[in-house]
Amino acid sequence: MNDHKEPSYDDTALYLHEQQEVAELIKALAEYAKTLEEMVVKLRSQVNALTPAGQSEPFPDLHENIYEVFDDFPAYPKFKKSLEILD
Repeated sequence: MNDHKEPSYDDTALYLHEQQEVAELIKALAEYAKTLEEMVVKLRSQVNALTPAGQSEPFPDLHENIYEVFDDFPAYPKFKKSLEILD
């Protein structure tokens, strides 16, 4: 007789675990995007500082056009919490 039992997982637990993994990935990607945003803003600021006197700065709004908006995607509400760092 084999007393070794396989762990049992129900479909709901497996689904929830998978969804948690996806949410963690989305959050990590959003955090990385935020880091990249900070780098772009710093670089734009440095470029503005190098602008000769009398010329307009090339980046008057340092944050302009860094992100696209994806809130029209059907899955957006599902991951909105994970993407809050980008607001």
